[in-house]
Amino acid sequence: MSLKSLLAQFLFCIGVLLHLHCIIFITIVVFIARFIFRVNKIVIDGQEQYVFRETQNQQFITDKIKPFHFEQKEGWLTIEPNPINNNETLITVKASVIKPYAWDGCSPKIQLLDLMFGTPDGAISTTTGRPITYYASMVHDILYQFNLEMDGLLKRSDVDKVFFDELKKQNFQLSHSYYFSVRMFGWIYWFFVFRPKGQRFKF
Repeated sequence: MSLKSLLAQFLFCIGVLLHLHCIIFITIVVFIARFIFRVNKIVIDGQEQYVFRETQNQQFITDKIKPFHFEQKEGWLTIEPNPINNNETLITVKASVIKPYAWDGCSPKIQLLDLMFGTPDGAISTTTGRPITYYASMVHDILYQFNLEMDGLLKRSDVDKVFFDELKKQNFQLSHSYYFSVRMFGWIYWFFVFRPKGQRFKF
């Protein structure tokens, strides 16, 4: 292996480590800001506190989740075996102009002094015209959000693998560090944030 190749790999590893430290620091600061100072998340229209809104159905095919049938009671999400390959699972996020699906992108985020702080959603993809983590964060968010309705059929580790796969499909260069971050901190959302009203611990 050439010296140039070794140097490139070394610099890449340093960059990933620095990014991980930044994400950990951002996560700690954001949760402190939410919990102690009650700083709001970024606001789209001044009323609903979300970063993105999707107005069309989006489908995801994965082999990371064992196929099963699920239909969210309010119609936001369906999970079923892929009709083309029964060993894969078809996940459909239901959305429309009248009833858009909204989420925060890659969490956590806060808005402070009209600036947004938190986990970056990445550069705009030339293929989709969206931030490069847009679809990965969408499916990850909705599976976390409704995991309690699935009676234990869904494992957090499998959902995180779906997130990782979607990042890799977009050739996101920091997919490994983002995956590491959801493995490290995703339990906070899985066990505390996405809870029925009245049982939710708010950060």
